[in-house]
Amino acid sequence: MLNPILFTERVLGDFLKYQLTTYGFADQHFNRQLRRLLSLDETRHTPLLRGPFISLARAFKAGPGVAQLVHEGKLHPLLRERANHPHVYDHQKRAIEFIRSGKTTLVSTGTGSGKTECFLYPILSRCLELRDTNAAPGIVAVIVYPMNALAEDQLGRLRELLAGSGVTFGLYVGKTPEAKSDVSGERLAPGSSREDCNGRRAHNIHGVI
Repeated sequence: MLNPILFTERVLGDFLKYQLTTYGFADQHFNRQLRRLLSLDETRHTPLLRGPFISLARAFKAGPGVAQLVHEGKLHPLLRERANHPHVYDHQKRAIEFIRSGKTTLVSTGTGSGKTECFLYPILSRCLELRDTNAAPGIVAVIVYPMNALAEDQLGRLRELLAGSGVTFGLYVGKTPEAKSDVSGERLAPGSSREDCNGRRAHNIHGVI
């Protein structure tokens, strides 16, 4: 088990060593003074060392099951099979309801609370509903991420959720091929499962949708 006190002192010790080696004085008198002031014992009484502080976060409020949201018509039935977790948090449920009702929605919650599902589930549900009604092809949503790494990470999630559904999506970043002939990978057949998608990914096939 990690000892927070020892870990803090280890981090602080590394920081002090960095300061000594990077900003050392040529004058021996000043250099000795610097070493004394930046010693671990001396810094215990200075603002350089505070804490460690331990914060305890409460669990996020539980919400209904995905199956219940499907039954209530708030999510498409495919998500009952494809959702990563059988239940959602209460803030996810409320975000899904707000977005489906056309309200501008801002989600501000902690790390690991499933912010992506708050907007992704209603978007995918809408796409699947349009597919079911044979709506004309078109762009339903544009999802903007601040970094390519996040966009590429979410691409894998979309593949698992939409594999074989007939709903198409694309990743548009600097390295996205401009010509269709330059795209590597293959399109899964309609009706394919998440397992089919994961099986193709295991063989290092990219661009599966």
